[in-house]
Formats: sequence, structure tokens, C-alpha cells
Amino acid sequence: MLGPLDLALAPGERVALVGPSGAGKTLTARLACLPPPADLRLEGTVAVDGRTGLLAQESATALDPGSTVGRQLGLVARTRTADRGAARRAVVAVLDELGLDPAVARRHPTVLSGGQRQRVALALALLAEPDLLVADEPTSALDPVTAAEVVAALRRALDARRAALLLVTHDPGVAAVLCDRVVRLADGRAHQGTGTAAPDPRTAARTVPLAPGEPVLTWAGVTRTWRAPGGPDGRRGRGTTVGVRDVSLEVRAGEHVAVLGASGAGKSTLVRLAAARDRPEVGSVQVAPGTGRAPALQSVPQDAGGSLTPWRTVRQLLVEALRVGHPDDPDHEDVRLVELLSVVNLGHDLLDRRPGTLSGGQRQRVAIARALAAAPRVLLGDEMLSALDAPTRGAVAEALRAHADAAGTTLVVCTHDLDVAARLADRVVVLADGRVVDDGPIALLATDGAGSAALRALREASGRRTGALR
Repeated sequence: MLGPLDLALAPGERVALVGPSGAGKTLTARLACLPPPADLRLEGTVAVDGRTGLLAQESATALDPGSTVGRQLGLVARTRTADRGAARRAVVAVLDELGLDPAVARRHPTVLSGGQRQRVALALALLAEPDLLVADEPTSALDPVTAAEVVAALRRALDARRAALLLVTHDPGVAAVLCDRVVRLADGRAHQGTGTAAPDPRTAARTVPLAPGEPVLTWAGVTRTWRAPGGPDGRRGRGTTVGVRDVSLEVRAGEHVAVLGASGAGKSTLVRLAAARDRPEVGSVQVAPGTGRAPALQSVPQDAGGSLTPWRTVRQLLVEALRVGHPDDPDHEDVRLVELLSVVNLGHDLLDRRPGTLSGGQRQRVAIARALAAAPRVLLGDEMLSALDAPTRGAVAEALRAHADAAGTTLVVCTHDLDVAARLADRVVVLADGRVVDDGPIALLATDGAGSAALRALREASGRRTGALR
């Protein structure tokens, strides 16, 4: 199952164990802090100089549902001091450190959110004052925003204590934020020399420059209208065409938002305003700054082919974008190119072709890959999958969602396709006549009869029950 394996951590070092399922990551990590299973034949030794703490993947099973959070934390705190007053102060301090309300101590784990439970589990581990913290997939069961909150709290706690970390993760973004070194396990063996946990194209954006969940894109009271064209009698200015009117929306880091609406509802206007290709008459649009040289925002228009320079090859287009976010790392460009093309379901054999030799769907996917290559904080898409056939559209949507989750990229996708919205987003905004008429969780799509008349019309037009979307 595992080994022979040699692995050592220096005091204060942070190491990520990565690898495919079944490689032995969890077993390796747990041998550092727990007795081996009774049916395990173990050869060699596991030695830890100091105390260890464990942050398990499933916080719900690590906490006693019948006992309050404060009682459970107090029991652990009193293993470090016989003074009950000091133990209570330690509990209050660790809750404050992890951004938890003191009232959480009076609650049972079953009434807490997933992010709160995971931070309580982290508090349990920290109260043991470990020299080595073992974290087993601490974010895999969490949504992106909550995962970012837990990662930020864990990082602050480690910085304050100078504790070592052994992290098991399948998320390269988490490894890049938390760890100094990556060890890859395959077939039970460690493959050293993988270097530091520097981000790849999927993770370069996630360096937590913003507080988790902080707004990254905001439309505040935005209105954009145009004078209507003249009629056949030659008179002009007979009316106003509304793009958007008094729209206020806030998109937070890690969210994936689908903006739905019929043609003319205002979706493309929102995208143009956010991408600074147009200006509002009233209100403002704010975009949080990007990371390092990476751009804050990249957009993919509906007519993606028109955005690609026709005399440049796909390779040249993608490399140019890669060097925006990774100017000092040309050695890994070929690997990144293949990874980017795989996200959009394209083969590397297209790298030396020009846009004019590609199909419309291929050009659209190249435009998506180019936007991702720059590692933006926010990716805007205006019907960016509309040129693809249904199976390809579904595959690209799911791969794009996975890529965004790994990279910490926020998605804002304008579409009229409920299936695309269900695959990509965790929040849905519906526009009608330039106004927001619905704003809620993606489950709104699958609730027959719910929402505005505009959303109900979209359901009917989809030609199928939305309960089958997910």
C-alpha cells in the first residue's frame, strides 16, 4: 500500500502531499499523529519531535454533536493547563483568532455552517499547541468562498505559531497558498524534487491578496441607455433604448455567477461596463485589483473569433497571455499550454494553427484558454460557450468550473442557457428590461414556478424540466 517511503519535515516547514486517489496520502499523514490501524503491517519508524494536531477532512465527524463547542474546546485547553480560568481565556482567544463569534461556544456543531465547523476543528487542533499540524483535505468539502476563509485562517494560525504543516490535498491552489514544498505520492512512493509550491496556471491567481469573500466586482446603481434610432420619417430621438437601469450587483471572491435573461435584457451591457469597454451614465463599476502582474479581469466576448489576431498562431496567442501573469517562468510554458487546452477540450495539435483554420467552436475555446492563461482574478464570459455543440458545451463548462475552483478565479457568465448556468454557477442573477428581477442560489433554476416571470419564461423555453439540470 505504501512505501518504502522516506520523508522528513524541518521545524516550521510546510509540506503538501499531493497525488492521485489511493496513492497513500492520508495514511502517510495520519501515521504522523495517530497509531497505525490494527491490520496494518508497518516496517520502519515514524518519529515526531514534539506534539501533533490533526485537522480532519470531515469536521462534522471530528466534533461531538451532543456537546457544545465551548465544552469541547475547554476539554482540550485543560490538557495544556490546570487553571480553568486560563483554559477559558485560551478558548476565547482562539475563537477570536479564527474569526468566530464568541457565541459559537454556546452552540452545538450541528447548527454551525461548514466553514464554522471546520474552523472549530482547527481551534481544537491549535489548542493542543502542536509543533506539527496534520491537515487532511481541510477544504475539499467546502464551497470556494468558505474554503478560502478556512485557508486564510489556517495560514494566519501557522504564521503566529511557527508550527510545521503536513497538508494532504488534491487542490493545487491550497498547496500553493499554504506550503513551501510539494511531495507527490504515486504507487505508495514519494517523488521528491517537485520544487516549491509555486502556482501553475490553475493556481497563480490564488495568493489571497484579498480577504476571502471580499467584493471583486461591483456595479453600483448603474444605468446605461442609448438614444433610439430615427424612424422612417427621418425624425430622431423619439425614445430611449435601455441597456441597464439602476442595477446594483456585488460579486465576491470565489463566487461563480450566471447572469440570465432573454436577448436585450442587458447581459452584454453589464459585461461591457465591467470590462471598461463602455461607461455608465449613472453609477459606478468597481473591480478589485489583480495579483502581481496578473490582470484583475479578463473577458471573453460572444464573437470570440473577432478577438483573435488572425495572423498569429494559437501558440503565439496563448504564450503572449501566459507571459502577462508568468513573465519569469518560460521553462514551463509548454506544459501550461497543454493544460490550458485540456481545460477547453482541445488537443495540442492546434497550437501551430491560425484562427482562420479553426471552426467557430474551436476559436471560442481558444479565446477562453487565452483569458485563463493570464490568471485573472475575475473571468467574464458573454455567451462564451454558445458556439459549441451540447456535449462539448457541457464538458467545457464542467472543466472550466473545476479550473476556476482550483485557481480561485471568480466567474461571471452571461448566458441564456440554463444548462450552462447550472454547470458553471452557484448563484443566478436574472435580468429583464435592464433590471435585476431575480438574485439567488443556483437551486432557483430547478424550482418549478419559483422566481420572476422572466425566469419562468426561460424555463419554459428550455424545453425540459429544470430539475434534471443537475
